[in-house]
Amino acid sequence: MQKFWKGHDPTSTAWRRQYMNIIFAHSDEQMKAIKALVETYEQEQKGKTVKTEVQMRKPTDFVLAEDYHQKFYLRQKKDIFQSLGLKTGEEVIASSLAAKLNAFVAGHGTPEHFEEVMKGSGLEPKVVDMLEKKIVKRLRG
Repeated sequence: MQKFWKGHDPTSTAWRRQYMNIIFAHSDEQMKAIKALVETYEQEQKGKTVKTEVQMRKPTDFVLAEDYHQKFYLRQKKDIFQSLGLKTGEEVIASSLAAKLNAFVAGHGTPEHFEEVMKGSGLEPKVVDMLEKKIVKRLRG
C-alpha cells in the first residue's frame, strides 16, 4: 500500500477510466482493511483531511492493456528489447524476463538482483554484457 500512496496522487480525478485510482480486494476481509487504510490516509495528510478519488472493488474479468503499454519502459530501449528476440505480442506479455528487465530499465531493483536474474536468463553472454552496461549503471544511480 505504501507504493500505492507514493506512486501517484490518490486525490486526483482520472481523466479516463483506464487511469482511475483503484484498489482491488479479493475478499471481504481485504476490502475492510483497504477501506480502513484509505480512511487513515485521508485523515493523516499534513494535519488536514483530504478526499481521495480511490475506488475499491472486487476484481472482475482482467483486461490486458493495449500492446504499446506492455513492457513500456523496455520498449523504449529498442536495442535491449530486440535482444530478447520476442516476436509476438503474446511472447512479450508472457515473458517474465521481459517483465523483470522492464522494471530494471525503469530504475527499479538492485544491481545484485539484476545479476541474479541474468544468471538464469539463458541469454548469450554478449547480450548480458550489453544489458549490464546499460542497466546496472542506472540502478546504481
